[in-house]
Amino acid sequence: MYRTYHPVKRRSGRLMPFLTLVALGLIFVLLFQLWGYVSDRLAVKTENKAAVTLTSGSAEMQIWGNEEPVRVLSGTLLREGDTLRTFAGTKLSLSLLNNSVIRVGEDTEFVIEKLESRDGQDGISLLLKKGDVWLKRSTEQVVEIDFSVLTDDMTVRSLGTTFAVSRGSETAVRVIEGSVEVDVKSNENGKERVIETIVVGIGQEVVIGEREMAFFKQRKPQNVLYAISDAFHAGEWYAWNRTEDQRPREVVTVADAVEKSKEPTLITESPDEVAALPAATPDDEPATPLIAIIEPAEPVSTVKTGPVVIKGTTGTNTAKIIVTTYEGGKTDTYTLSRYTAGSTEWNYIASEAYGSLKPGENKFTIEAVSASDVKSAPIDVVIKLDKPLEPADLSAPTVTKFNDSESSETTEDIVRVGGTIGKGIAKIVVNGFELTKFTAGGTEWAYYAKVEYGNFKEGTNDYEVYGVDPDGNKTAITRFTITKKPKPADEETPSVTP
Repeated sequence: MYRTYHPVKRRSGRLMPFLTLVALGLIFVLLFQLWGYVSDRLAVKTENKAAVTLTSGSAEMQIWGNEEPVRVLSGTLLREGDTLRTFAGTKLSLSLLNNSVIRVGEDTEFVIEKLESRDGQDGISLLLKKGDVWLKRSTEQVVEIDFSVLTDDMTVRSLGTTFAVSRGSETAVRVIEGSVEVDVKSNENGKERVIETIVVGIGQEVVIGEREMAFFKQRKPQNVLYAISDAFHAGEWYAWNRTEDQRPREVVTVADAVEKSKEPTLITESPDEVAALPAATPDDEPATPLIAIIEPAEPVSTVKTGPVVIKGTTGTNTAKIIVTTYEGGKTDTYTLSRYTAGSTEWNYIASEAYGSLKPGENKFTIEAVSASDVKSAPIDVVIKLDKPLEPADLSAPTVTKFNDSESSETTEDIVRVGGTIGKGIAKIVVNGFELTKFTAGGTEWAYYAKVEYGNFKEGTNDYEVYGVDPDGNKTAITRFTITKKPKPADEETPSVTP
């Protein structure tokens, strides 16, 4: 007996979605691997490099293994083994992968002995032959830092701080933030040995010359650790770096430099001609003045009592220093009267007696202004006076004078009303108008009644005045009147008969 054959239909509709998912999964994996490959390639391209930002002047580099010098421009990349030289008037910055910065002064030469920068790590070691360098760690605290500066007789080691090294007839190490270790070295019988290790803390400097080195080699004890000198604080090198630290300008990053990198250009000019190259900014562009804060050391500080002296430095092209204070949403500017144009030092006194220091938070914005009216980047200082507020005197204000007279009757069109009020008052209101020139905390006030303002007319004029403390509490109201009498008629001019 034969059975009837019925063909079986394949359920291809259920298989296709499965195959589609598998294909999409494979594509995703391949794309992920491709992205990882590209990312790794990009990471490798940016590792172990430093990017140049040329602020002014000119510089050259000598690539490791080459004898011909190469001109340095903004965006130039430096690597381990390269030598950098700057000329007169030059300021430039080197940025590492994680935004740590090495700033370089004029007439400086160093070799990059080691350069190890990758994701989460910035490390650089410079063999400083002459000049000035300023090293500042990345603002990202998770980044591991390994900075060192070498000379013939010293090794300066830091694991994350801001410090400066200068090498001339003497070698000076100055710590702006954190601390560093300085190893004093001696070469004895062809062997290098550390004969002294000095820990240099914030605000300190070590200066070592031939005399000090001779004493170290003779194992004679000596003190070479001091507070950073006033002369260093007053210099333009310090002012420039502190301005950059507090208000950093945009620099060329390693990633940008790698993306836009071009083949370096060999220098055909002599060193003297290179030094004479035009600055990075046009000569006719007004020079921006620099300003930096020495004291207080921190941008926000707390004190128990006043006065507080804010000290700083600026460049020789500064004509004046302006300080802006803030009170109740209003600003007030003050030009330092004792500052002499061209001086590199300045100070400002914040005092309760002057009304510039009050319990709570006090903000000051300081700017340097050149003779051509070019302003520096502003620097903010906040001083918190940790002192309880005295309760305001909510007694009624007094009215004392009307145009320097006790009489409230006048024929004038303008009357200056003068008065007093208790301590601790934030604002004064007369007929609903808040006095704009009253200084919070002051004890004297003035109000102008003027015909042209519409708040003064012939006859009797009624006014009421009260004060308001910082918490919004009002004083008692004082009422007063001013009577405006008509002015006497002018005498008739006699007619002249021809």
